[in-house]
Amino acid sequence: MRMKPALLSLFLLAASPAALPCTLYGAAGAAAGGGTLMAKVRDQLPGSQVLRTVVPEKGYAYRGLFVGKRPTFNMGINSAGLAAGLSTAGSVPKKKRLSYPRFRGPAGERPLEYLMERCATVEEALAAKEVFDHPANFILADRTEVAIVEVLPDLTRTVRRGK
Repeated sequence: MRMKPALLSLFLLAASPAALPCTLYGAAGAAAGGGTLMAKVRDQLPGSQVLRTVVPEKGYAYRGLFVGKRPTFNMGINSAGLAAGLSTAGSVPKKKRLSYPRFRGPAGERPLEYLMERCATVEEALAAKEVFDHPANFILADRTEVAIVEVLPDLTRTVRRGK
C-alpha cells in the first residue's frame, strides 16, 4: 500500500520529537513606532497558565502570566512600565539546567519576580546582575529601551540593547 505524500508528511510530523523553544522578540525606536515592543511566543505543550496581578507590600505591582503545576511568573509588566520575560536555554540538557543554584530574593522571589517588584527601567534591571545566574534568555523592555540578556552554560552573560 502506498501512502499519499500529504498523509505521509502528516504522519512524520506527528511522530517527530517535539522541539519546544520559546522565542523572544524586541524592537525599539522607529522600528517600534517611536517606543518599544516586546513579545514572547510560548512554544510549549499546553499546561497550566493563569494571568495574575501581584501587589507586594513593598515595590511595584505587576501583572503577568504564571505557568506550570506550581505556577511561577513567566512574563509580564509592572506598574512602572518595565516588562520582562524569560525563555529556557533549551540547548542545555534539563538535568544540567536544574543543577545550577538559583537566585532567590530576600522574600524568596525568583529572578523575574524580583525584577518586577524592584525595577522601573531596563537600566535598573540590568544593574541587578545577581538575578542572571543560570542558563536562560531574558528580555526586558521599558518605554525607551529593549534588552536581551543571554546567560550561557559557563554563566557568561551577553547583553544586547536597543533604543
